[in-house]
Amino acid sequence: MKGQRDEPLESKALRFVLEKNFGGMFEIKEADDVFSFEEAALQWLPEIVLLDIRVPGGSGLSQLRKLREEGFRGEVIVTTAYDVFEYAQEAVELGVSSFLVKPLSDSKLVETIKSVVKNIEDKRKALAESDKIKDFVSRNKGIFVYAALQDLVKYNRLDKDTEMVFSVLNLPPVNPCVVLGVACFSSLDPLEGSLIHFWRELEGVFEDGVVVPWGDFCFLVMVPAAQGRESASLEDMGLKILGHLSSRGLKSNVVCGGYVTDLRKMAKVISQLEEVVEESIFRGFGQVVLCDDSTEKKDYETDPFIVESAAKKYFNYLLDGFLKNDSAMVADSIETINAFIGEIAVKNLGMAKMAALGILGQLLMLFIELKCDFSMMREWANKQILNFLGSSNPKDLNKVFSQAILSSWAIRNSAADESAIIVQQVLSYIRSHYEDVTLQSAAEYACVSPSYLSRLFKKTLNKRFIDVVKEEKIEKAKILLSQGFSVRDTALMVGYGNINYFSILFKQLTGESPSEYAKRQHLDQ
Repeated sequence: MKGQRDEPLESKALRFVLEKNFGGMFEIKEADDVFSFEEAALQWLPEIVLLDIRVPGGSGLSQLRKLREEGFRGEVIVTTAYDVFEYAQEAVELGVSSFLVKPLSDSKLVETIKSVVKNIEDKRKALAESDKIKDFVSRNKGIFVYAALQDLVKYNRLDKDTEMVFSVLNLPPVNPCVVLGVACFSSLDPLEGSLIHFWRELEGVFEDGVVVPWGDFCFLVMVPAAQGRESASLEDMGLKILGHLSSRGLKSNVVCGGYVTDLRKMAKVISQLEEVVEESIFRGFGQVVLCDDSTEKKDYETDPFIVESAAKKYFNYLLDGFLKNDSAMVADSIETINAFIGEIAVKNLGMAKMAALGILGQLLMLFIELKCDFSMMREWANKQILNFLGSSNPKDLNKVFSQAILSSWAIRNSAADESAIIVQQVLSYIRSHYEDVTLQSAAEYACVSPSYLSRLFKKTLNKRFIDVVKEEKIEKAKILLSQGFSVRDTALMVGYGNINYFSILFKQLTGESPSEYAKRQHLDQ
């Protein structure tokens, strides 16, 4: 314990009271001025400091502020003969435990110190308990993260306990992380090895990673975006997992979901991963796939313009803005597309005009599909052609492009129920391309982003895109089986490279295996 006084007689009396009541508990030292106080505080690191506001050589609070900045965290009791309120705000900012107004009574001093001692003991107990919890969570991280993810993804519940679990494991919100999905083919064929073996091997890929079983065929892998890992691309991380499992004779696919900085966005990333992981199983094992929203930014921020090729990605983002009636998205895309077009215009103005008109042409096709007002579209298109032809420099071209996009809002607002229209178009596409359709290919067909199409299916049909595809494939498979095709040939014809997965899925949706279904059909005939 440190006593800081400015009067020798008072200091002597204070030491007597402290030694009488706390001599067996603490070592007691004194400092005569701010300089010796600073030296003792930093070298001795006292747990409790009894500090005057006015001390020889300067201000006690000013010196405390300096010590706090240098890392001193001891409890401080301030004594003063002056107006407490004059110093209260500064003292609170500096973490002062208590104020004592002089003249001090022995009983009040002892009572205050005992209260501070109790606070120190409570903090120690809380810290020890926290360390136990952290150790327990670290040793059982997969189980705790699974429970926390259930709260996040299924119940949309984010509380302090959930944040604590992720924080202990150096995941968001304290540190960005990479989220990957791993398709486990061991769950499709018992001969491939046990799920426990697959899980254990997967945990061996990244020492600081967290592996969580998720669904029938999927494991989630969350890896802290640690220092030194920034140069590794998502695909590199996926290949590392794939290579490690393959070297152990385990078959898998890896889907890279991207970087997550905010736990509230975790549910969206995992939802996408689930679909793409299941979709990857259609085509067999050995794949590394990037999700629609994956990014390669070192600062881990979401940026829609990094991963895919420039013009295509820019247009998809612009399109999403129109589909969602989101003016902010459209404004962002205009700015980025103008920069893209501007780079071309510097080299070739004519080519830049063609690129800009091409984007407007695709936008016009969207308006046609959404059954917008035809006369408005015709008038708008004619005007834009004339405006673009009249552009004489990159600056004019950027201005004309911006005005064209902004003036098209009136057309977009004349659309019918575009959500239902897009879904119906994609359903038709699925029926004609069921054997090889993917979320990506369907989104390209509908001129929307994969993430938007996925959300549209859930909103309109209350089904995931992948579930609609499964149902269509199984319906086609039933027809083929009833026509006499073998289970193997049927699986391959509807796009399932993994026969076991096809059989499991068939039974899940129909209640009987493909061979049982085929046999029953032949008996009925």
